[in-house]
Amino acid sequence: MHGVYHNQQFLAAAEEVGLTWPAGAKRLRGKGFHAPVLTADTRARYAEDLRALKEAIPLVLPHLELPQTPNRGRVDRLTLVCKCDPPRKLRVSRTVAAQGPITCGVCGNDFTEG
Repeated sequence: MHGVYHNQQFLAAAEEVGLTWPAGAKRLRGKGFHAPVLTADTRARYAEDLRALKEAIPLVLPHLELPQTPNRGRVDRLTLVCKCDPPRKLRVSRTVAAQGPITCGVCGNDFTEG
């Protein structure tokens, strides 16, 4: 399941909050464990909250303004390089890059736009 976000760790985290993988369900290639469901116990525990959400969502949803995505939902990533020979490359979002320097553990230099 290399490269799949909805991997075994995702499923373990889902199970911690009361979700489960349906009996007999198969993971989908490229999507992994993408659709865990509420257990009966979790559904009972949160029944009142789920009812409140079911009533509130239709009232709020029409008033939400979603941000425009000029790149059709694709993340605008930067390619960063270090000073290794050959240079190592990272692709990160602009917001991650703006949080501060990312330092290469091999050459000790910060990754920069390249």
